[in-house]
Amino acid sequence: MPIFLKGDIGVHQTDKTFKITGTACNEYVITKINQKPAKMQFFNLLDFPVEQFGELDHFYYKTSDYFPITFEEDSERVIGVAGIFGDSLVVSHKLSGKNVKLLSITGEEILKTLEKIIKEKNGCHLPFLLGFSSAVYLFMLGQRTFDIKDMLDKIMGEKPYLMLFPMVENICYDGKNPSIRVYSTNLLSFDCK
Repeated sequence: MPIFLKGDIGVHQTDKTFKITGTACNEYVITKINQKPAKMQFFNLLDFPVEQFGELDHFYYKTSDYFPITFEEDSERVIGVAGIFGDSLVVSHKLSGKNVKLLSITGEEILKTLEKIIKEKNGCHLPFLLGFSSAVYLFMLGQRTFDIKDMLDKIMGEKPYLMLFPMVENICYDGKNPSIRVYSTNLLSFDCK
């Protein structure tokens, strides 16, 4: 049977880039950005004044999910800046490049990504649907998470579907290497014509 496998990353690129010039812990920690301590360089890129986030506890962790990063060397890989350790940044997955592009995401983009993927089904009958979306979406969408359910109910009707929200959504298309990415939506089915 033909497989229906579509996925997309629901982010947009900002005009902000930086170079990682120091790492630690097997490239899970960024110690330097543009030869300066990573934390302050990152916050400067985000235009976050120090007074605004104070001790970082609440402000940063409620805001960080909206600013993932990707790499010029591997643009299929999208990861999050998961935390702060001293003057360094801890990332959610191992770095895959030094030239970083700062991304941004909104709740509306999350929903539009699912819509876009569904429109690409191109006549597939989808007897069932198995989906994977970022667990981060649950936090970002809040009650609007049910908009995903409503969209899938409308498309699938009485046919079964299951949407999972794991911490990482890896995907591998035929003939390509697997890709680690966060902030994506991926749908799988068979087309039983």
